[in-house]
Amino acid sequence: MTAMADLTKIKEACLLITIDNGGLRRDRPAAVVRTEMERFLEARPYHDLLPEIDRWLGTLSPDDFETVCCGEHTEMLALMEGAPPFTSDLLNDYFDEVC
Repeated sequence: MTAMADLTKIKEACLLITIDNGGLRRDRPAAVVRTEMERFLEARPYHDLLPEIDRWLGTLSPDDFETVCCGEHTEMLALMEGAPPFTSDLLNDYFDEVC
């Protein structure tokens, strides 16, 4: 299993999604969000692909990274071409299950 500490860009993406959707609040502080994020990432059936997804996210420009995480759906899809398998699933599932 991959060490969760190694998934810097995935964690950054999850936090950006959380903030963009109002998930970081007084009654849901950053420590709670981080714990939920860790549980979510550990439970992915495609866990072995997370390092590849993390590397791919790291190749994006800051603007493209933000669009992939929080942008308009068709713009996200255009940027996802060439992404590792399950990248879109990971970000969408995080939004659906954790945010």
